[in-house]
Amino acid sequence: MSPMCIDDQLLGGRLVETGTQVYNWNDEQLEIIAEHRQYIKDMEMFLKDIEITGPDGKEIPKKPTRDIATLLNNNKKRQTNCQVLN
Repeated sequence: MSPMCIDDQLLGGRLVETGTQVYNWNDEQLEIIAEHRQYIKDMEMFLKDIEITGPDGKEIPKKPTRDIATLLNNNKKRQTNCQVLN
């Protein structure tokens, strides 16, 4: 797994001693994050471009194929260890 540093101050979190938190994303998860980050940059450039020059001949940037929601813990199936009592 590759660690990813997150500036806690940018996320509105409380200040920690080092100012960063590290979460160990695996390589596939980091690719998903990078794809979405690039998509956001591409969309921002696209929107600025059509705002200035108009929509003629423009193509909307392609959305990432992998869903970023898969990175959120609340989307993982939870296992329960419940036993039925007779």
